[in-house]
Amino acid sequence: MKLFSTKTGLKLLILLIISAGVLTAQDSSFTDANGKQIPKEFLKRITLELKDVSFTDALHKIAAAGEFFINFNENIIPSSRKISINIKNKPSIIALIEILRGTSIDFVITKSNQLVLLKISSSQLNRNKEYTISGYLTEASSGEAIIGTNIFIYELGTGGTTNAYGFYSITVPQGYYTIKFSYIGYHTEEYFVSLFKNLNLNVELKKESIEVDTVVVISEFEKDFVQSTQMGTISLNPVSMSSIPYLLGEKDILKTLHLLPGVTFGREGDAGYYVRGGEFDQNLTLLDEAPIYSTFHSFGFFSVFNPDAIKNITLIKGASPPKYGGRLSSVLDIQMNEGNMKEFEGVAGFGIIFSRFALQGPLIEDKSSYFISGRRTYLDIFKIFNPGAENFDFYFYDLNAKINYKLSNTDRLYLSGYFGSDVMGITEDFQMSWGNTTGTLRWNHLFNDKLFLNSSLIYSRFKHETVIGGENANDDNVSILSKINDITLKEDFEYFMNTQNTFNFGMNYIYHSFLPGQVSIKGDNIYNFIIGKRTADEASLYASHELTFFDKFKIDYGFRATLFSVTGEADKFSISDIEDSPILDLHENEKADYFRYEPRITLSYQLNKSSSVKAGYSVNHQYLHMLSNAISGTPFDVWQPSSGRVKPQRSDQTSLGYFKNFEGGEYEISTEIYYKDLSDIIDLRDGADLFLKNYFESELVFGKGWAYGIEFYLKKNFGNLTGWIGYSISKSERKIDEINNGKPYPSKYDRTHDLSIVTNYNLSSRWGLSANWVYSSGYNITLPYGKYNVDDKAVEVFTDRNGYRLPAYHRLDLGVSYTNSLGGTWNFSLYNAYARENTYMISIKNSDTERNRKEAIAYSFFSIVPSISYTLKF
Repeated sequence: MKLFSTKTGLKLLILLIISAGVLTAQDSSFTDANGKQIPKEFLKRITLELKDVSFTDALHKIAAAGEFFINFNENIIPSSRKISINIKNKPSIIALIEILRGTSIDFVITKSNQLVLLKISSSQLNRNKEYTISGYLTEASSGEAIIGTNIFIYELGTGGTTNAYGFYSITVPQGYYTIKFSYIGYHTEEYFVSLFKNLNLNVELKKESIEVDTVVVISEFEKDFVQSTQMGTISLNPVSMSSIPYLLGEKDILKTLHLLPGVTFGREGDAGYYVRGGEFDQNLTLLDEAPIYSTFHSFGFFSVFNPDAIKNITLIKGASPPKYGGRLSSVLDIQMNEGNMKEFEGVAGFGIIFSRFALQGPLIEDKSSYFISGRRTYLDIFKIFNPGAENFDFYFYDLNAKINYKLSNTDRLYLSGYFGSDVMGITEDFQMSWGNTTGTLRWNHLFNDKLFLNSSLIYSRFKHETVIGGENANDDNVSILSKINDITLKEDFEYFMNTQNTFNFGMNYIYHSFLPGQVSIKGDNIYNFIIGKRTADEASLYASHELTFFDKFKIDYGFRATLFSVTGEADKFSISDIEDSPILDLHENEKADYFRYEPRITLSYQLNKSSSVKAGYSVNHQYLHMLSNAISGTPFDVWQPSSGRVKPQRSDQTSLGYFKNFEGGEYEISTEIYYKDLSDIIDLRDGADLFLKNYFESELVFGKGWAYGIEFYLKKNFGNLTGWIGYSISKSERKIDEINNGKPYPSKYDRTHDLSIVTNYNLSSRWGLSANWVYSSGYNITLPYGKYNVDDKAVEVFTDRNGYRLPAYHRLDLGVSYTNSLGGTWNFSLYNAYARENTYMISIKNSDTERNRKEAIAYSFFSIVPSISYTLKF
């Protein structure tokens, strides 16, 4: 016999959806018992009222109303069952599911699009049996994975999110369920499933503008912001940054971070970021899992991250998951675009400083893709108009590339790389270059529908080289080389046991190689001086368990255990081309080993559907340390490992927060209080000199510190007006016996107040307005305030360490964007719109009016800076 049917495993859900009226607001997807999506010809909307009719008659009437056929065996039909339903303007599948509810019957769609009823076995009807729904969430237009997609099961009031590769896995008792997949900025997809065996369900989401109906749907989902255990975590994507006005009109990821609570900058224009009173080197910055040791160009004015290459950015200020380690303050995890698997597309941009491009497309459609992007400054090109500057060079570039390949439904390969460099040449006899190189090879593997593996082999290098004299092989010259190299092997497992239990565990091994300084002098002989050369092995194991119980309480607890072993070579001095030339060791080899254990725990209690309180505690150790006496980063900064004298730094952080969504998820607000206790921290002794120092440890002193504060964050997620307000009030201090006579002193980046207001307003589909206003307390410096004579020599007297705070910093930035009919976007911006003269540096000089008196002169760097840029998508 032939009739119509759509799906048995959806019935319970349908009742809830009908009563809530959700189906009228959006389209739904239906799958059969095998997980196959129901063709549209089975989804005709019908109005049907039945009262006390036989089961067979009900099937016939539904099939007739829906204009399709159903195949079934009369022996599986419950002949004594009477059917009463009232369906109004709903897909006919809903009527079929309604009458199948409570029976042992399901249905499948054959390859020829025939709908067949079948009987469910008694083992499948065991209510205690659980099955798993798993798959990948991708963007419909490109095939790229969507990170953090919300997955919600209406009947159970539970769900999950996709991981960093778009994979999800949810294990629940067998039954009929309505599953919704939602991500802000994308059309919500709804699936009705009959779960009587493990089901693989890959879902594509389509981009769309946020409308009122969509907002209603979003409000019905559990918000990861509220329900997750994560604290101090903020995610951004380049789209959310596109309309923010920036210095010289160039989008900058790190400068966007400055607008978040708890994140500060150094001097004006500085692209470095400092989190909750920490130092720059206390941030773990990852690009496709590869550590980036120097994150800025042009002595700190621009970051190395090209926004065109970036897919997702996650900043973790609080207790980080145990898979991250090695830094005290924060984790900045940046993921590159994977490449469009559907079609070719590109971006080209032109601005005052950069020109840039990005190209992506399929190598094999729906199987393999590529992505490549680059940018370069071109100020050096203008030297052709100045004949006297032919030997002047100053430019930098960034190149990102990535390919990925689906080996099978369970295996996928990714290969990505980054290459960036600054080049500066003042004359033909002075050339300097510095930059990062990274490479990441990753293999994703599904052992089954619950166990996911990401295996990575990673290379990272930062190198700085200065050459004084000719660069040719026969020229006499002096070269200074400094570099750090890492080779990393990582194995990260995720086990999705069920909706109440998720396990993460793994290991990683890093081989570090440090060369802080190598001086080579080439003349009649070649002199080599190698300083501070060391290698280190860093091996870590970690595990964590996220547990949900009583529906409202979540706990994520775990640990990270690390063995760090460093070996240092003696500094060497040698002269070549001299027979039997001695090699002089300036100090002995060394070896040191450290084992550290780091517990991590975060908890979340949901007060109601829209609010929660969270608490966290974490221990972190840092084994690599950047030595610098500059306010902003420079290529001369030196990275050194912990050693026999330099112990790993330690941070114990405790935090407490309140989180709330309201107005259907349109707004989110959070308040966090934190306290960090620091031990074995490092600072430079008074008068320290690091340049080509043959024993860096002699310039270091050690002690303890603390930082505490409260952060407020209000964000509007969608609508014509979007943006956020962030404010923090905090304090960060250090205490070291050799500094300030042992009294506490403020850290360099202690900012009492920090306020940011970010707004974007869409006037229309073509015009947009944006504005930022920032205010912060000035950063701390040490200044001379007098002098006295000792043995006829003038000796300067300084304030306490970081004892002078610069005037408060504030500025207003304005922006306008216009998108033309060709798909190109013009961006116009004013940086520092009211011309605030913020102090960039202070210079001490002799007074012009009083003898033996010095004056402090404050210099500002930027006044009003207008800019214009153009971006074309094709």
